[in-house]
Amino acid sequence: MLITNRSRSYAKDIAETFSCFRLLCTSIFFMVHNFNAGPSILPREVLQQASESLLNFNNSGLSILEIGHRTALFEEVLHEAVLLVKELMELDADHEVLFLHGGASTQFMQVPYNLLDESMTAAYIDNGIWGSKAIKEARLFGNVDVVASSKDKNHTYLPKEFTTPANVAYLHLHYCLHLQKCYYYRFLDLPSILYLRPTIVMPCTTNKTAKY
Repeated sequence: MLITNRSRSYAKDIAETFSCFRLLCTSIFFMVHNFNAGPSILPREVLQQASESLLNFNNSGLSILEIGHRTALFEEVLHEAVLLVKELMELDADHEVLFLHGGASTQFMQVPYNLLDESMTAAYIDNGIWGSKAIKEARLFGNVDVVASSKDKNHTYLPKEFTTPANVAYLHLHYCLHLQKCYYYRFLDLPSILYLRPTIVMPCTTNKTAKY
């Protein structure tokens, strides 16, 4: 086979093009972002440290999945997690951080299960699918007053203008800061019902550490 200088030049150009394409694909791979609800993109160094902890956590010779949750080694992990949550959410010593099972939907049941009974009344705002689910669960445990709702317009607005009976001592006010995911509106201020000073319950899984 006769290989000319022109053939060598073409081969070099093809090799360089393939190399650039491979570099571009690698860059694109690491630039992929997940904009869906739920897990977020993490810095690569965080993923690296987490993967190392699966094999040898803090040079203990054990995986973090293998150490007991009552050991001093894991208590340090839990203590640091609490401190970081308080720092991110600017919580003082009057607040406690609880790590509970389940997500927001589970909390719709757990909140009235622990706080509400048949002799008490809680105030709820129905401003979307999450508010509706919370109201359904709460009615299984006690009295619920839906003090505001945007259901009449398919939850496409925030029901901020409403009044409540002055003689009702609500145990707590439950509302979702945002509408359902397809309509991303949110309360900028706490609802006016707060003059009654009830406990505030909000599922904030999408924005618990957000700044606006």
